[in-house]
Amino acid sequence: MTNPPFIFHIGAVRGQIFTDGVGVSAPEVAAARYPDHVEQMRTEIGDAPVSGSRNVLLLDSGNERILIDTGEGKFNASAPGLLIPALHEHGVAPESITTVILTHFHMDHIGGLLTEEGTPTFPNARLIAAQAEHDHWLNEATLAALPADRAAFIRSAFAAYPRVELVTPPAEVLPGMTLFPAYGHSPGQCAVLIESQGERLLHIADSWHIPAQLNLPEARIKFDAVPEQAIASRRALMERAEQENLLTLGYHFEFPGLGHVLRAGKRRVWIIK
Repeated sequence: MTNPPFIFHIGAVRGQIFTDGVGVSAPEVAAARYPDHVEQMRTEIGDAPVSGSRNVLLLDSGNERILIDTGEGKFNASAPGLLIPALHEHGVAPESITTVILTHFHMDHIGGLLTEEGTPTFPNARLIAAQAEHDHWLNEATLAALPADRAAFIRSAFAAYPRVELVTPPAEVLPGMTLFPAYGHSPGQCAVLIESQGERLLHIADSWHIPAQLNLPEARIKFDAVPEQAIASRRALMERAEQENLLTLGYHFEFPGLGHVLRAGKRRVWIIK
């Protein structure tokens, strides 16, 4: 049995957030993921364990059923993703998904694209991603440097879907849904802004991983591919989320990952929705 989705609305768009998996880290373990700022992050984190999730967003806009990222899938056999069983359990047929937006191509975001048999999990969906991200990960030199199973998955996943739309952000990919650059964590990572009837949601993907980074945006997680670019993207997104009072979704935040970035004196604070 899987956890039920968190249901909310952005104007006329119905949102459901499914967890693809959860985890809890001791403060010192979480801080160690930020190699240049371990002590500062340990201070920002405090003494409580750090809870995280892979928060996959499903949107129903009336004409479209859109999934943003696909979780881990079956790629990691020792810890398979929970998204696909959760969709089935809660009445969402994978065949009903019309669009899959990929924020970036790390395996915990694209691993759900294929079934165990290697067929498309979402057979009626088109894929949308940034041209820069696709160019990086489908480059032969990049693929040659990856573990063989990961390279084979990436090749197979993008060959399995006949409709792959590559865009140069900022780009409105559907009415009220815009991809814009959040490069650095992965070379072509994008954030997504969803707008409907005057309401907005900012999906930050992996631009930052835990709220403790809000007052230490220069702290890079060890998985950031281009650290200086990731820091610049993180700063820009944090500033926008705060200044525009945007409802914000963090892919790796504690489930369901929704909240607001507010100012308290000289510090930013994360207020859970």
